[in-house]
Amino acid sequence: MDGQTAVEFLGIAFRSEDHMFWFRFSMILLAISVAWVGAFTAISYRAKWAGLYLVGMVIPSYVALIHLIVTGIAVFVTKGGQIDGPLYSSDCIWFNILMAAVQGGLGLILGLRAYSLDKTRKKAPRG
Repeated sequence: MDGQTAVEFLGIAFRSEDHMFWFRFSMILLAISVAWVGAFTAISYRAKWAGLYLVGMVIPSYVALIHLIVTGIAVFVTKGGQIDGPLYSSDCIWFNILMAAVQGGLGLILGLRAYSLDKTRKKAPRG
């Protein structure tokens, strides 16, 4: 790995301790987001209130924003992925883009559910 000492975690070789920490932190955030989306889906489905879905979008959207910011910093520091440093690398760019897409997708799922729930409530006859 370019003369750097690799760190292994669960059979995955990381360029540095910082990369391993960010990977673990990202996986924890992903688990929290998935649990959050599941909880809000269950609660909102029972309550039939679209606003809860919109509130539920906050965590995945915020985490996606964090990953996009880190991606932007990595692109700037590595000059578009041309230079690999101890903290930022081209791998960092791809990983954070992927995580931002996954987290954004979770937020989008809740947003679309809120939209569809709101549309079905407006069409249903009041009785």
